[in-house]
Amino acid sequence: MSTPDPVAVDRQVLAGDLARGGYLRGAFAHPSGATSRWFETELVLARPGVLHRCAELLAATIDPRADRLAARGPAAVALASALALRTDLTLLLESRGEPATAFTGDLFPGARVVLVEDVVMTGTHALASVAALAAAGVIVSHVVTVVDREHGGRAVIEQAGVAMTALFTETELAP
Repeated sequence: MSTPDPVAVDRQVLAGDLARGGYLRGAFAHPSGATSRWFETELVLARPGVLHRCAELLAATIDPRADRLAARGPAAVALASALALRTDLTLLLESRGEPATAFTGDLFPGARVVLVEDVVMTGTHALASVAALAAAGVIVSHVVTVVDREHGGRAVIEQAGVAMTALFTETELAP
């Protein structure tokens, strides 16, 4: 099975599919105190066509010097799995023990890791993952995500010295 050319993925169509499939109606309070519509990534990333197109576009943003991808949480793991198949990079996953943010897999000191997130809101989840990976001796240089919810997460991640790429912002997807 051949994979489509990244140019063939229509960002506008993908944005529409994400917006129509992922936003739940009503206002939801986030632990940060923000109240907004809720974007439920599991609703859209469980669809193979959407998942494949997201991975296709994100693959073009991965530094060719990256050694590994890392993810935790069901939607991020689904996305990272599709991205690993597209890039042929080994995947590091959240370990099932304590601490909750430890990672397992083919880790080696100095590995260059790209953290895969489904959605970035405040950056707290991503930074916890970055810290856990750094504790394992790897270097996280980049966070890639499908949606930047524009609640300050990008600034927090970049202030920590990690680049961030989002396929879409909340503003681009807001229905």
